[in-house]
Amino acid sequence: MDIQAMQRAALLSMLNLNVGPSADLGVSAGVTTWKVLVYDEVGRDILAPILSIGELRAEGITLNLPITSRRERVPGVPAIYFVSPTPANIERIAADTAAALYDAFYLNFTTMLPRVLLEDLAFKTIERNCASRISKIYDLNSQFISFERSLFTMNIPEAYSRLGSRDDDDIMSCIDKIVESVFSVICTLGVIPIIQARPGDAAEMVATKLDARLRECLRSRSAAFSDASGSFRRPILVLVDRNLDLATPLQHQWTYQPMTHDLLGLSSNRVSLEVKGPNGVPRKEDIYLDANDEFWTLNVEQTFPEVAARVDSLMKEHHAAMSGLKSAGEADIDLDSPAVTSKLASMINDLPELQKKKRQLDVHTNLATAIMRHVQERSLDTFFEVEDRMAASGLLPDQKSLLAKLGVDGKGTPDDKLRLLLQYYLASDELSNAQFAALKSAVEQSGASSSALTYLRQIRMMKKLAASGQHDENKGPSLLTDLAKSTAISSGLGWLKGNVKNLLPLKHKTPLTRVVRELMLRHLSQSLTANFKTFDPRAAASSAPPTHIPKAREAIVVVCGGGTYPELHNLIEWARDASASSPSEPPISIIYGCTDMVSPTSMLRQIEILAEPDAVDLT
Repeated sequence: MDIQAMQRAALLSMLNLNVGPSADLGVSAGVTTWKVLVYDEVGRDILAPILSIGELRAEGITLNLPITSRRERVPGVPAIYFVSPTPANIERIAADTAAALYDAFYLNFTTMLPRVLLEDLAFKTIERNCASRISKIYDLNSQFISFERSLFTMNIPEAYSRLGSRDDDDIMSCIDKIVESVFSVICTLGVIPIIQARPGDAAEMVATKLDARLRECLRSRSAAFSDASGSFRRPILVLVDRNLDLATPLQHQWTYQPMTHDLLGLSSNRVSLEVKGPNGVPRKEDIYLDANDEFWTLNVEQTFPEVAARVDSLMKEHHAAMSGLKSAGEADIDLDSPAVTSKLASMINDLPELQKKKRQLDVHTNLATAIMRHVQERSLDTFFEVEDRMAASGLLPDQKSLLAKLGVDGKGTPDDKLRLLLQYYLASDELSNAQFAALKSAVEQSGASSSALTYLRQIRMMKKLAASGQHDENKGPSLLTDLAKSTAISSGLGWLKGNVKNLLPLKHKTPLTRVVRELMLRHLSQSLTANFKTFDPRAAASSAPPTHIPKAREAIVVVCGGGTYPELHNLIEWARDASASSPSEPPISIIYGCTDMVSPTSMLRQIEILAEPDAVDLT
């Protein structure tokens, strides 16, 4: 399953006026059909990671304009609207059709257009005598953003604090948005999954609403599932809450993509980095990190020292290649020789590719340098080493050394220390009042707020949360999750030698991976998922939930309350290893989705929001 490729296909079909995938997009009888694309913020965010401006032009899009902008009339050209179904957008569309801004209007809504808004649009356009200009209205069901082949988000920021708040309206609004996005993903994939949800929180509410929505579509023979209704493909849809594992979002990481997200603010496949301009003056530069960047694609899961060493090695190779070109150009050669002429032509042909690789290497040199600066200033390698060991099997540092690290003399920012402390608390047995007070005092003296720590303690006391942590055969105590084991060693590597440790974490499984493994393979002990609720939209509404669910080789995994790159990578790694261990079966395919990709800093702030008085109901 490649969610980005399938969403891209749906968007390209939209740009082809939804005439079907078999036609040449943007071309009819050899003549390009020029079009205008109009979008709102939601549509723009969906399009941006998938289609570049150049690709839009290749599909016949001559202008792409926000729906809120002042737009001039473009006669003789059809307009494609890609917007969310809101009253404001309906009013603007009606005004545009009345003004005859374009020759024909093809309306594509990111989600299903509610009947009340459809009737409102009909009334407004009939009243203004312009309804005939609307050629097609289409529910694209594309209310999600696919950043990678296995990753999508719902663009719902701060979902963790919203789902945990006391504002019932906000909670239900957030849940409805999650249902809409997951429904869009299912429509795009063209499958009817078996839904399995962690009970008790938002995940169960999402599952219940989604099950009802899918049943209604199947009953009404909705066009959204015309291809899926008879399909034998039944992936599982795993719905969990962020509370399944609060430690992973807080951990300091040691691999390239998570570090870029945590330290440099990777968002929407983009990093804004300060670089030196031609005159030496610092300036901000937007760096796009996606499938078009080969180095990024190959190294997102690699440890930071490995990435830095590869940058260094490739840079040396580039310098050697350029030196070879230069020396060949300066050598006394026989230009009449066919062999020499052929070699020169080959070298000239290689030059653009060398220049492209040099630009990529410059980008990643700048990224690695920026990450390195954070690592050295904050001693992030030592934080990772301690946290990684804690995640092993409940093996915690002694409180004396922990207090020293948390104190004013310990390196790292107040947030670094708070993240370490919260992970310590999540992985520990209940602390005595004296131990808790000592930790609280230490983190406050470092300049951080202790409200998040107090909040987690209240959750533990009021809800009596408990879970077991384990790494395969090893077991250890934990509050919310069974954390996985890893270890670290130190050595020098490349240009990082002597600066930071080359920490090599052992393979481990995050709590989410353990849950997904149990649900997909079935033959394992169902210790983590025994109480998961099952919904089958194809089953009769009156029938009991299915008790026997076959093994699955495809899964859509959705985290309500924020996702993380380490979870994504851990799932992909497990799927890769499990597929290799059973070559006679189809490979395991997993799509990971979440409300948003939450950074450790954002996770801290959201926990602190919930710690505010009356922010959450703990009873």
